[in-house]
Amino acid sequence: FRRDGGEVKIARARRDHGVDAVAFDPDPIRGGKIVIQAKRYTDRHVGRPEIQAFVGALHGAQASRGVFITTTRFSAEAKDYADRVNARLVLIDGPELANLMIEHNCGVVVEETFTLKQVDENFFGDL
Repeated sequence: FRRDGGEVKIARARRDHGVDAVAFDPDPIRGGKIVIQAKRYTDRHVGRPEIQAFVGALHGAQASRGVFITTTRFSAEAKDYADRVNARLVLIDGPELANLMIEHNCGVVVEETFTLKQVDENFFGDL
C-alpha cells in the first residue's frame, strides 16, 4: 500500500513480535518508521502491560513512533504510561476509531440517508 510516497507493510501474524504493520513516511521532517499495533477486544480495556510491550516492539523495530489501535478503551494507567514514555505514541480507542472510519469512509457503508428540509422564507414574499 502506498500513499503520498509512503509505504505500509503488514506483518506476518506468526512472527509479528507485537507489530501488525510498519508504515514508512518519506517526509524529511516528520517521516520515518511508524509501528502500528491493533487489538480487537470486546470484553476488556488495553492496560499498561500491553503498552509497555508495544514500546518494546517499537525499540525492536528501531522506530520512535507508534500507533496503538483498539476497539475498546485504554486504561488510565495505559494512557499515563504512553504520555510519559520516551517515544511518540498515538492511542486510538474504539469511539475514536469509529469516528475516523466514518470521517474517512473506511470500513463503513451507508445504511440510510434522509433529506432535511427548511421553510424558504423568501417563497412567501411580503404576505
